[in-house]
Amino acid sequence: MHKLKSVEFRPPAGGLENLPIAPLLTAFPALIRQILPLFSLNIRFCKALYKHFLILLNFISLLNAFQMRGNVVDNNSTPISFVIIQNKTSGQWEMSDEFGYFTIECTLQDSLIIQRYGYEHSILIVENNSHITLFMKIDPIIVEPVVINKNKPLITSFSRHYDFDQKDNSEIASKLRQLPGVQIRSYGGLAGNATVSIDGGSGSHTKIVYEGIDLTSPQNGGTDISQLPVQLISSASMAHQPSLFYGSGTTDGIIYLKNAGNIASFTTRFGNWGRNSWLAQKGLYISKFNVHASLGQLNAEDNYEVQWRGEKSIRENNHIYKDYGTFSFSGPIHPRFNLTGSFLYSKQDRGIAGLVYSPSLNASRNDELMLMSISGSYLLSNGFLNGRISKRNSDESYIDPDYAIDSRHTVYSNQLHVSAKLNISPSISLNTQGEYSQEGIVSTDTNHKKRNNVSGLIAADWNRNSILLRSVIRFDKIGDTHRGFTTNTDLTWQQSTYLKHIFSIGISFRAPSFNDMYWIPGGNEHLQPERAIKAMIINSWQSEKSKFDLTTRHIKSTDLIQWVPGDNHWTAENIASTERTSLSLSTQLLLPFLYFNGHITRLWTRDYNRNNALRYAPDYSGFISLSKNFKRISITLSGYYTGEQIAMYGFPEDEILPDYIFSSAFISFEQLIFSQIITLTFSIENMFDKQYQTVLGYPEPGRAYNLTLNIHPKEKS
Repeated sequence: MHKLKSVEFRPPAGGLENLPIAPLLTAFPALIRQILPLFSLNIRFCKALYKHFLILLNFISLLNAFQMRGNVVDNNSTPISFVIIQNKTSGQWEMSDEFGYFTIECTLQDSLIIQRYGYEHSILIVENNSHITLFMKIDPIIVEPVVINKNKPLITSFSRHYDFDQKDNSEIASKLRQLPGVQIRSYGGLAGNATVSIDGGSGSHTKIVYEGIDLTSPQNGGTDISQLPVQLISSASMAHQPSLFYGSGTTDGIIYLKNAGNIASFTTRFGNWGRNSWLAQKGLYISKFNVHASLGQLNAEDNYEVQWRGEKSIRENNHIYKDYGTFSFSGPIHPRFNLTGSFLYSKQDRGIAGLVYSPSLNASRNDELMLMSISGSYLLSNGFLNGRISKRNSDESYIDPDYAIDSRHTVYSNQLHVSAKLNISPSISLNTQGEYSQEGIVSTDTNHKKRNNVSGLIAADWNRNSILLRSVIRFDKIGDTHRGFTTNTDLTWQQSTYLKHIFSIGISFRAPSFNDMYWIPGGNEHLQPERAIKAMIINSWQSEKSKFDLTTRHIKSTDLIQWVPGDNHWTAENIASTERTSLSLSTQLLLPFLYFNGHITRLWTRDYNRNNALRYAPDYSGFISLSKNFKRISITLSGYYTGEQIAMYGFPEDEILPDYIFSSAFISFEQLIFSQIITLTFSIENMFDKQYQTVLGYPEPGRAYNLTLNIHPKEKS
């Protein structure tokens, strides 16, 4: 591992502009040379880039990663972006993101040096592995280091962070169920499309963001999380506000997914139904740059047994073969300028099993996803300027010879994003943001369509004593016909060191997708954006060892887009009006003998067109997890409950999906062998072999067994 030459991270003579970044370019010549042209090339070019990840595997020399997570704020509890956090003991360093969050490798009693242009240097002694908040004093003159005050009240916009146990080898749906109010709708097994919704809303009303990149498909307005490499997802943050920073499709909130960070390991996994996978990842420090790369593969036949209306059968043609690779880097190239980049490519070859009562034995789907982002940030003593170029490409083909279907879709989204934050005074700060994006689709079912989008935003924060007031105004122009003017106001009262109350009210929208407007037949070019008015109250208690949140939300939506039957085909129309109210209690407790994590949600919904509850909106849902770590053994038991829900309206009775409990358990054992730590994990998902569905007609797997082997070296002292 590369280590810094000095204990403190100080620029060399002449400034960081003279940093020797040539070794970075030398180490990855093909990669650097090909990243930038990809912003104008087709996704198929990524296949060539994907092969270069094989070169990175030659650098694998495994190192252990003890992950300390935290965030950095100033004296007024305002998040500080792009702070360098250096481990004085090991010489490693990381940089906080735009919202002040960071992850760094460390051990107990390590010294962390925290520094940023325009702030005093600070020092923290690591006392435990819990989430930590670091406070910095605003002062452009470097003075003697000061010890962090960890007990000051934190007054920031609310979001809740969830770290996933890296020994937990469960699927991504099981991990996301740890988030309050989240429902996963899957079309059966690993090969089925899977979407995420919150509080009974549509999947197109929840924004999924991976490493700062918006995953929303312009084709259908949703996100298929089955395309993501679950083994790399280490944490998720859920924010209901301020959703206006991402615009369309954020009515129910935003879920931010993060990679495991600057670690290295090799992992292989085996399970029933022909499930097997492997993942190799590596982190390097090259000329002050953090570089991380990974390669992985997943294979599963997934021909599991199902039961439908009393009859048992085997779910056939349900295979999936996935290849994926990621690459990321971050580092300073000037005392005030930081550069970051992120790349993901995944390719899936799937069988399409179809409805359980109408199986498709010959249908198949091949799809690819490419994400890329390059961001530069210029630091100011009282804020920052940021520019980002990002790209999302997907390519999909669906073939079913039994019905003479050969459907193909290529979808792209290119975005230019600029933002700035200025602290006008100790109590007032301004955020501004502007975006230009181009979205397009080439499809056998919509022809060739594209649109150009422009948006602008301004947010003002007033932070004084125990009160934080934030107001946001946003304008969107989507294509040539759709306009959006949205606002949101949040009031946070920090009643005490641990207790805060948040009151939020605002309006949101979702623009029609390409399918809504141009699908042949039935698309409607005259559709208007969906609208929503929402209000929320959060009462939150947070200390070092406990978190409690009591959240009440109310959302009233109008002009919702629904497909309705016509004379010869279905047509998209703005006709639906709904109302939803939720009450959610969530907690995380670090007890002396175990770790407890859980939530329960009560949901009331109404579809005014039907005068009935919403489809796929259970009245009750909940999650509970108990974990215990011994010296070499870790044990976790968890259970997720979903109440009964309407799957399809009917006469005289609706089609109801029954309630179910999905339970899981895993046990892991660690052993040191020849300076390498070998971790063996055995897990069971759906322990009681419950037959259940999240989408009517698509049964999920029964009891699943998995054995996982992870290799990483003993931590160096």
